[in-house]
Parts: sequence; structure tokens; C-alpha cells
Amino acid sequence: MAAIFTQSIKQHPLHINVAKLVRCEQIHSAIVRSVDSRAWGTVVPGCDGLVTKTPGTILAIRTADCFPIAMADETRQAWGIGHAGWKGIYKGIAESLVRAMAQLSGRPESMRVWIGAGIGSCHFEVRQDVAQLFPESVVQRDGKLWVDLRKEIERRLLAVGLDKNKINAD
Repeated sequence: MAAIFTQSIKQHPLHINVAKLVRCEQIHSAIVRSVDSRAWGTVVPGCDGLVTKTPGTILAIRTADCFPIAMADETRQAWGIGHAGWKGIYKGIAESLVRAMAQLSGRPESMRVWIGAGIGSCHFEVRQDVAQLFPESVVQRDGKLWVDLRKEIERRLLAVGLDKNKINAD
């Protein structure tokens, strides 16, 4: 997969130095690792999020139904990225990402967040065992249970002190 990604980047004019790319293993956890230039060109094992202050570092994750979460503190030159599937969201990946960023940059209120595309509540039908994990984000429709994971991520980010106006969830 990494070879296909690298070849794809070489064929398109993105001007990305793939030697500085760092990706996390993605194990559906709430584990976030801080990286620097020593991690360039690697897949960091045992985590679903990465943060850095090292200029030139490109943080990457892969998603399908899961949500990418990107975070930046421009005043302190720190940034991070997280892979947020339902298991990781339940375990606290959004909160862990904020805490890891705060260790690098200081204050959650100065962070800006982007939540990328992921499975919508119109498609994420669940059984009661999963629904009970997200009581504030469950939607009942046609006698079935659905979870709005984007809403759950936003709710959790707000709960740890992020400014609603700095959360982009489009």
C-alpha cells in the first residue's frame, strides 16, 4: 500500500517530499504519539494519532468509513492528525489528540480542528450494544438505531475545551 501511495504522489504534482511522511499503524485505539524527524519515512506502530512541531513533517492516515481529524496551532507551530473510527472515538481518540497537542502547544483554545469525511448517520446502523456507547449521538429512525459519529467527535472536542468556532466539520 505504501508503495502505491508513494508512486501515486510521484505521478501527481503535489510537491510532497515522501521521505518526510509519517503514518500511524491505525489499530482503532485512542493512542497518539509525538513524532519528529527521526520518524520520517516510517509507520509508527501501535497508534491512531500523530502530533509534531518539526517543520517539514508530513503526517498521514488512511480512511474509508473512519473520520480523519486534523488539528493545528498556528501560533505555536504544532499540528496533528487522528484516525477516528467508532472504536477509537469511543476510546477517546479526539480527546487524546487534544491532550497530545496541548503538550506541544499549551492551550486547547488556540487549536483549530478539521473533521474530514466519514460514514454518516444515514449509513451507520448499529445494534443496541454499540448505540449505548454513544447515548448523545444516537438517532432512531424506522425502528432502527443509527449513530452520528461526526456529532460525537464534535461533542467530545467541545467537552475538552475547544472553541466551537474553530471546529470545521464540513
